[in-house]
Order: sequence, then C-alpha cells, then structure tokens
Amino acid sequence: MPKDLIERLQRELSSHFGQGEKTFLAVAPGRVNLIGEHTDYNDGFVLPMAIDRHVFLAFRPRSNAEVRVVALDLGEQAQAELDAADFEAMPAFLKYIAGPGKLLQKYQKPIRGFEAVVSSTIPIGGGLSSSAALLVTAVLAFRQINHLSASKAELAHLCAQSERHFSGAEVGIMDPFTSLHGRAGCALLLDCRSLEYHHIPLPSDQLTILVADTRVRRQLSATAYNDRRRACERASASIAKIYPQVRALRDVDEAMLADVRQQMDEQTYRRARHVVSENARTLQAVQALHEPDISRFGELVNASHQSLRDDYEVSCEELDIMVEAAGHGPGCIGARMMGGGFGGCVLVLVRPGNAQAMIEHLQQEYKNRTAIEPNIFTANAADGATVEPLAQKLA
Repeated sequence: MPKDLIERLQRELSSHFGQGEKTFLAVAPGRVNLIGEHTDYNDGFVLPMAIDRHVFLAFRPRSNAEVRVVALDLGEQAQAELDAADFEAMPAFLKYIAGPGKLLQKYQKPIRGFEAVVSSTIPIGGGLSSSAALLVTAVLAFRQINHLSASKAELAHLCAQSERHFSGAEVGIMDPFTSLHGRAGCALLLDCRSLEYHHIPLPSDQLTILVADTRVRRQLSATAYNDRRRACERASASIAKIYPQVRALRDVDEAMLADVRQQMDEQTYRRARHVVSENARTLQAVQALHEPDISRFGELVNASHQSLRDDYEVSCEELDIMVEAAGHGPGCIGARMMGGGFGGCVLVLVRPGNAQAMIEHLQQEYKNRTAIEPNIFTANAADGATVEPLAQKLA
C-alpha cells in the first residue's frame, strides 16, 4: 500500500474532523474485465480481475446517522444525514458513499454513519470501476461500524442495488463482486446468475496486461447504456415465446437465436447476438487460459471488440483508434474496449518483454491521430477489498 497516501489520509482526517478514536482504512481495487462485456445483467458469464489500482477510505465512526466525507482528489467536502438525505441535491461522490447506508436502513436501524477522507488511484470514468470500488469501501465502512454480518456476496448485491438506485445506471453485479473477491495472479470466472465463481490463474510468463486510457469520459446514466439493457430484455422476452425455459439471454444459444430472428427487429437481434456470442467467447477464453493457448485467447478478445463495436454499438472513434493501433503494435496478442462503452479504457494484451515498446507505440500513434495524450499502464491481478484498523498516531 502507498504509505505516503495513507499517512496523508490520516492527517486530513484529523485536520477536518479533529482527533478521534477507532480509525479504519477500507481499500477496494478497481477491475479490468478480460472478456464478457454487457453479459452480467443478462445473467451471463464474465472474466474480470481485480487490479492494483485502488480506492482508499480512511474513516471513523460517528454516534449518529450522519456521513461526512472529504474527497481529496476532487477538492470537495460534503455531508448527509441518512435519515433525511436529499440524494437529488447531493454531489455524485457522496451518493456512492451514503447510498449503501440509506439502503441498509431498510434492514437495520439505527445505522451509524462515519466521517471519512477518500482518495483513489483508479482513473475516474475510465471503465475500470472506480465507482464500484468507492461503493465497496463505503459498504465495508458501514459493515465495520455497525457490526453487520453480511457476506461478500450480499455486500456486492448492496453495492449494485445502490448504484442502480442512486446513479440511474442499471449496472450488474460484476464490478463490486470482483472488487470484493479478487485474488492476486488470477482472473475471476463469475456466473452472474448463481454467483458461483472460480479463480483462474493467469499465465504471467506468457501474458502482460496493459490498460490504455483514451481519456474520453462518459457517464453511464447519460448514455445509451440503459437502452441496451432494455433491448436485451425485449430479445429474451421474444425468444421465451418459443423457448419458455429462457429467463434471460444467458439461456440462449446461437441456434435458438437464429430460430426467432424474424420475431424481432434488426437492431434488437444484433444486441442479442452480441450477448449470446460473448457468453460463448467467455467460456472459450477460460479454456484457452487453462491450456494455455494465449494466441486463441487473444483472438477471442479481438472478436469481443468487433462484436461490441458492430452489434452492441457501444464503442466510439477513440476506442477504435486505440484498438487498431494496438493491433499492429509490438507483441500484441489482442485488444478490445472495456466497460460500459462510449469512452474509457482499452485492454491490450502483449507478450512479456514488449510492454514498454507497446506503451511508447500507443502513446505516439494515439496522440498523432486524436491530439489526446493517453494514460497507459500495466495492470496486475490483485487481491480483493480489505478493511483494517489504522494506528492512532503517525510515526
């Protein structure tokens, strides 16, 4: 952990809120989704990994249901009384922190709040789930202070419910689940229906993972993200008229989809085709990692981007430029857009030893074509979120 940052959080906590007892630190990683995009809210399969970029929340309990937070990276401070919070007027960062507490009041009262200082090393709005990591630190803080017995899976559900309710983005469970369940050196194969999961070792001797941030930002609730979800629901409802066992697109294969193609419009069909093919690609990618067949893994990642671009239509010019540039860069195995889409980051898989050359190649080519300076870094699979006490006084 970055010692300097943690010490700064402690100093800022004392500076803004005075001296206090029982200081804790919640740390939650962001995530990179290797493959399985827009499948989570269709009850499908995903293959993410927690990464070594984190949200850090230093917090102390309060005696009442108030939450007070200083967001260091934003230079902002805000507070909310959970019993009478006006979430419409709240700054966005506070919604993510206070939201889980508000929902917890439905199940347990009284809920004690906390005072906190927060900072992040995850690029905000880059498709690396900075919002989910922030939510995870908040639910860990509420669990710690209120002595709750909720499991990690229950906490992940609470995070997803909170983001849907208070941000308007109808997200799935993948992001908070990964932040809570990550394991160093491994990806996480998650069945988003049953929540059964397996840690899949990554062959680091054959594969280096880069994240290329296009610096094009998007707001999921202000994009067509929710429209895609509605299209998936329409498609599964159409298919269920012929195949009653279908509850979601997770239950559909390519043959079934072909049978009902004439029952839906072309756009809805293509949305469904992405989800059905992406589920299949995800399971094939796990097999490729097991073998390991890294070239095959890269082919599946490339196919994922093509499907997201053409069938699901959630890419954008800058994402496509970055993927194209990676494709003819040194040691490229595969590349695709990540996250909700319409901006954010690109996953770039390279052969070990080619990472720095690829970074330099992407920085030059992307800037030449877009006039934007990208942020490109290596991502390593990390352990999931933790909460622990901090020393009362700095050394």
